[in-house]
Amino acid sequence: MIFDHETQEIEDTPGKRPRPSFKGCLVVLAGLALLGIFVGSLYPLISQRMADEKWRQCCTQLTFLAESASVFAGKNQGYYPRQLKTLIEQGYLTRVPQCPASTGGAGYQYRFISVKGRPGFLLYCPDGHGRGMWREPRPLGFPQYHSESGLRESAEETGS
Repeated sequence: MIFDHETQEIEDTPGKRPRPSFKGCLVVLAGLALLGIFVGSLYPLISQRMADEKWRQCCTQLTFLAESASVFAGKNQGYYPRQLKTLIEQGYLTRVPQCPASTGGAGYQYRFISVKGRPGFLLYCPDGHGRGMWREPRPLGFPQYHSESGLRESAEETGS
């Protein structure tokens, strides 16, 4: 279609389309660039929130595993299981959950330990918990659950 300024009529010319103007193309490109900048600025915030949620889920699962081990100990004269596999075999767990933030595919680790001459345990997530997803790197082996002191999220909480 072509607009004739003298006659004020629109001529229909089949097969010909008006070419987009250079200015129109620049406006569209500038809009796309601004949209890209906006979305790019949101990515760190969104990934941080996702990483924090996975950290909370990991802490919840560690607490659940620890409670299962404590119930086992309550029925076994205060002795904790030597392995997580024992909790499954004895019916305290159906399976050992996978850490939601695990990047290396490593599952939760369980160590049977002696605490002040009494049996105890240490549960932890060994693979660095998705290092690089946080502004400040999370320490290796944390979060962890200790039979005496409970859930610990950093080395400062261990007293070491």
